[in-house]
Amino acid sequence: MFRRVLPLGPATALAATAFPAQAEIVESVDSPLGVGGYRVANVHPDAYLGFYERGSVTCHANGLRGGLVLKGAGAPYAACRFTRREGLIVGVREKLPDHYLVCVIQR
Repeated sequence: MFRRVLPLGPATALAATAFPAQAEIVESVDSPLGVGGYRVANVHPDAYLGFYERGSVTCHANGLRGGLVLKGAGAPYAACRFTRREGLIVGVREKLPDHYLVCVIQR
């Protein structure tokens, strides 16, 4: 009627070290204003809006007649690394319809 019971402490600790914790994948969305200082530091000092379009971050400023003027383009991975110091950037994508830059981060 007696059953043999194995201690769980050492076995549980061994299992925890054999299988490392899964990395968390999160998506972080940057609005056209949220690309932060990347536009100013790396593209053009007047650029204040950044859209993710056709594979690059396009940077714009106000034109003399009220419209937006393209000031240059930058790399989306570089923009994500510039604004996101935590984790590893594993991807970028475009959030439509507003052309927001979405950084895919592994933590």
